[in-house]
Amino acid sequence: MSQLLACELDETRELDARGSEEVLSAAVDVAAPVRLLVTLNQIERAVSGELIAQDRNALIVKLIDPAETPHWLVPSTVVRATLTAQEKPYVFESTCLRTSSFDDASCVYLLKPRKLAAIERRRNGRKSLHDATEITICRVDGSTHFSCQAAMLNLSPNGLACRVSTVDSDKLRQGARVRVKFRVGFDSPDFDLACKVTNETRGGTPDTVVLGMAFVDGRDQPQSHARIQVALKNAE
Repeated sequence: MSQLLACELDETRELDARGSEEVLSAAVDVAAPVRLLVTLNQIERAVSGELIAQDRNALIVKLIDPAETPHWLVPSTVVRATLTAQEKPYVFESTCLRTSSFDDASCVYLLKPRKLAAIERRRNGRKSLHDATEITICRVDGSTHFSCQAAMLNLSPNGLACRVSTVDSDKLRQGARVRVKFRVGFDSPDFDLACKVTNETRGGTPDTVVLGMAFVDGRDQPQSHARIQVALKNAE
């Protein structure tokens, strides 16, 4: 796995060739969702699809929107991909071989990766929240200011998961540095913590996705870790 991809994710576990092939085969069987990400001139672009076929050399991704064939996805473009298979996220880096459009379908052909990496994002078990808690997300790693509201679904001292609209998620790619502001229940203190987006999965509806985030280590991390543990206990 490339250094570029590895640095964007907090924790990954590289699969061997056999394990990677098993995941890809299972993913093809159910047309598993795939998110393709390309960075061009420091601008991130993404497109969503389903993994519908593979052979010895290539993966075929059918785009969700047949009219969405991106002009920026051309042969030899480096692509970073997130694949959700068997309810688990995997990542890999590939190269676009070609695109094609026929009838009512548009497809992207990718060079088949030798190995996948499984995202191991939870060092502590996360506590599911009875009621989704509204949080504010502010992106801090770019020159363009961006903030949005999201619904926090679960939380641990090491990270959280939240549901956001697909419109907002387009500005919150894997590796994005953000600050999240939230409370855990009515009596909770206010939290304002640095995070990194680690993965994206479907959100249960066509217009939402679930983002996984890991808290970024800093000087205030030990204190924040303890404060979150107390807040979760008080919210039980």
